[in-house]
Amino acid sequence: MTKESTKKPAVKKDTKKAKSPKAQAPELIVANTQISIVIPIKEAKVAYEKMLRKLAPQVKTTGFRKGKVPPHVAEEVIGKVNIVDRVLQELVPELYSKAIKDSKKIPLTHPDIRPVKLTMEEDWELVAEIGEKPVFKLGDYKKIAKNSKKDAVKEIKEEEKKIHDHSKDLKEGDKAPKGHEGKHTHKMTDKQKEDMTLSIIFRNLVQEFKPQIQEIILRDKVKTELGRLEQDLKQINTTLEDYLKKQGKSFEQFSQQLAVMHLGQVQLEFILQEIIEAEKLTATEKEIKAKIEDIKGKLHAEALKEFDEAKYQHYFVTVIEREKVIDFLLKL
Repeated sequence: MTKESTKKPAVKKDTKKAKSPKAQAPELIVANTQISIVIPIKEAKVAYEKMLRKLAPQVKTTGFRKGKVPPHVAEEVIGKVNIVDRVLQELVPELYSKAIKDSKKIPLTHPDIRPVKLTMEEDWELVAEIGEKPVFKLGDYKKIAKNSKKDAVKEIKEEEKKIHDHSKDLKEGDKAPKGHEGKHTHKMTDKQKEDMTLSIIFRNLVQEFKPQIQEIILRDKVKTELGRLEQDLKQINTTLEDYLKKQGKSFEQFSQQLAVMHLGQVQLEFILQEIIEAEKLTATEKEIKAKIEDIKGKLHAEALKEFDEAKYQHYFVTVIEREKVIDFLLKL
């Protein structure tokens, strides 16, 4: 999963949010972890006055030369809300980091930080929402994988029968189903059988353990998928807005649909990570180095110059560990 980001947290100004995907699966999508951030009013006032003095010289207004505007006049021109926002931008990153350290939390997402109370009479209060690794009991995954392989044998036979029956029904000159062209259309390839077996193992693991996922983690997944879709649509000169119009769906409806679609995938990622740790299938430095060298060997000279090993380190770790856990499950 994603690691804690070093990006400075931003304070949300508005309270408008997309409809929560929790409505679709309330027992599987749970509330985010909340961390309180308090700024004593004395510190808040000092920071406010300091920020006002910093911004005042930049203000232009009728009757005063630039740099000569009195603080109380500058305050009216800039607006108290804007000054408070600038104060929070300066104070919150460090306070958030301290709050995370004190709470001993390990966030997997950027924080959603929103104000709770921001008056000049009381301590300022904010709340940071983060996503954490779900806590769930990892049961007998080996037994589930073994039983899933038995299920797969049955389902593969049923699938091959369907393919065979369909092939018999094809009239002369008709095309065989995509992926089953050739003389033996009633048989699945070894790769197809392996993919189907793995899919059944994954499905049964998710159905058995059902880890509860915090809403912000799923929301981040949806954002990632939307970003990918936008890039794909850009290649065919289409915007996401146009795509949704053709689908007859609002952005909110489509986001909900993506959340439901990818919930199982997010759950599976956490389950596989638990198995990786339990079976000590983590990537070694030697394996990472070998993977990097393999990739570099396939790059042309110009791409090789720009290749940044550190940038893709986490990606290589993920690839290696996924390969190892898949191999482990299929060999049980």
